[in-house]
Amino acid sequence: GYLWETRNMPLTGVHDVLYVRAMSIRHHGGHVILLSLDLIGLGIGMPGRETDVATEIRHRVAAACQMAPGNVLVATTHAHSTPQTLWQSETCTSDCEIGWLGRLIDCVVDTSISATQRYLPMTLHTGRGHVDGVAKLRTLDRTGRPFPAEHRIPVNDEEVGRLTVIWFESAAHDVLLPILHMACHPVTVQAQPIVSADFPGAAISSL
Repeated sequence: GYLWETRNMPLTGVHDVLYVRAMSIRHHGGHVILLSLDLIGLGIGMPGRETDVATEIRHRVAAACQMAPGNVLVATTHAHSTPQTLWQSETCTSDCEIGWLGRLIDCVVDTSISATQRYLPMTLHTGRGHVDGVAKLRTLDRTGRPFPAEHRIPVNDEEVGRLTVIWFESAAHDVLLPILHMACHPVTVQAQPIVSADFPGAAISSL
């Protein structure tokens, strides 16, 4: 599992399920697939891979769905209590982990293909709001010391807790597909030895 520095350790159980989500959008001859994975991220130098994982996913999905790789957008939720998919580490070198990563990519491809099997006319809506008490501007590192100035990202305080929502709604109002964006570090339990999609997973489940 992904646990920073000396906290790398095998995952020992499952608290809640991780998901791959895919949305296929066609409009005036254009085709885009949006992918969201409940993972810490997708890095480079992973064992058994010839390229970085995100690039491999884009090319595999593009080939399976007959589209341009640049039209496959891949995102992760950055939940920490998930398998190590950022870089090769001492906990991600066995045949088991290499095989799991391959099965993950296969699952992403299969989910993408499934998303292209059924289309509905949809209306696009957007909205923005503010969620208080969920996010805060982090200015201190893990030891309680201020971040060096060169490591600070300029952020407008008003953007902290800003929620942007894009949703697709069917004409019969019986299908609603939301996409949520909030600029925050989506971790409530930091890193645990049990699998969890953390805050993003709970937020999606509540929807």
